[in-house]
Amino acid sequence: MHLLVNSCSDKRELFIELRSNTNHSSRKYLKDNCRILSKVIKEAKGMEYDRPILNSNNVMRTCWKLINKELGKDHKNHGIQSVNINGRST
Repeated sequence: MHLLVNSCSDKRELFIELRSNTNHSSRKYLKDNCRILSKVIKEAKGMEYDRPILNSNNVMRTCWKLINKELGKDHKNHGIQSVNINGRST
């Protein structure tokens, strides 16, 4: 993970440097670097999703949990802690 963060920051610095530079070989290097970094990130995401599925007893439930998490539907039922009836907490 740390390696991916460093690679992304290196790419960002190279991009900022190339804004003022018109060297064609440097631009090609950045483009190739971006392509490789995108493949590595995609592979890392796939591995992150495969791990819980492979270690699961209920694959379908785990898949749906991952899908809902990605969609932002990670709801948890916290339940009712107490009820206040006529000033008395129950």
